[in-house]
Amino acid sequence: IGNENAEVITMNPAAEKVLELTLAQLKGRSLFDQLPALTPLKEDYLKVLLSGTPRFHENYSVVGESGVEKVLRLTLYKIPLPGTPAEVLQIEDISEKFELEEKLVHAQKLGTLGELLSRFTHEFNNLMTSLLGHLSMLKKEVGESHPHFKRTLLIEEVALRAHHLGKDILDFSRKEKLRKESMDVREA
Repeated sequence: IGNENAEVITMNPAAEKVLELTLAQLKGRSLFDQLPALTPLKEDYLKVLLSGTPRFHENYSVVGESGVEKVLRLTLYKIPLPGTPAEVLQIEDISEKFELEEKLVHAQKLGTLGELLSRFTHEFNNLMTSLLGHLSMLKKEVGESHPHFKRTLLIEEVALRAHHLGKDILDFSRKEKLRKESMDVREA
């Protein structure tokens, strides 16, 4: 809570923890002089005192004395105190929530990337299947005695490796779970 000059009147232990300063360090001093990270709020502080209309700030970023960035939700509102107009600066540390939201957005991006990769790999495998089919026909047409037969085998080997790589990616990205069941190896 601050007075009309933005001098700190009192604050609770939660505020001390978030601001990394004690009431003894701030009492009677200008909030904005002691905490430069809050200086952009000075104009809003005065507007709230004059109008009585609360102001809200979402995702307000500050770097504390410890060097750790905190994301805060701030609310400024006027309160009646005997003898002086006063204002409350309500501070909520939403750093953890903000970080979780960022992780969720990142996970969603990875999910989208996974779907895109799955579609790409499916199309890639279709192309590789066609290429392998044409190579198989070419090998028959050319025959083992042809001077380029070895080259067709090398191309086929690379195409098979690419095809298997695509299959591995598709197998990895599938959402379905494998069903395990007992079987007789001799029958298989």
